[in-house]
Amino acid sequence: MKIDYNNEFKAIKGVFGIFIVIILAIVMLYVMDVQQSKYQNVYFLNSNNNYNEFGDDSDDSNDNYTTEYKAMIKLEIANDTETKRIGLSETPYLSINRGMIFYVNDTGQFHMKGMQFPLEIIFISKSNVILSIKEMNVCQDQTQCESYVPVQGTYYAIEVNQNYTKEKGIEVGDEISFVHPNSIQ
Repeated sequence: MKIDYNNEFKAIKGVFGIFIVIILAIVMLYVMDVQQSKYQNVYFLNSNNNYNEFGDDSDDSNDNYTTEYKAMIKLEIANDTETKRIGLSETPYLSINRGMIFYVNDTGQFHMKGMQFPLEIIFISKSNVILSIKEMNVCQDQTQCESYVPVQGTYYAIEVNQNYTKEKGIEVGDEISFVHPNSIQ
């Protein structure tokens, strides 16, 4: 009996190839999941606060979706010490409808050291109400940057491009809604 090693090798090579493809797919799904967990979508609600996930109680269509909230923004979550320390300072620019969210619980300060563009900081209560909005300008002298202290009752802080809140009509007293509220801390 003669063994055809060439055919056996092809079969092993085919199985090994499929195995590698499966492993790569698993790794890519994991990486995509990790990257997704770094971000949080936040909706700035209209004053009547009637937002729901589908925008309209009558069906699941998105026909009236944008009329239910003032703005939607995708935020990077600053959920570790290093990310909180660096913030957006290593970001060359910030796209529209992007920003960073921090869990602050009344402590800490924000500054613009190392920033290349101006920001706004939105201080938000534990009940998701906007308490204060402050403009943060780029430091002219990097050794003496102004500090921005959260107002009493601040639970979260969101950094966005300067004038974002004016352009979107977002004001003190407006509420926000998290898509995945437990992902911040």
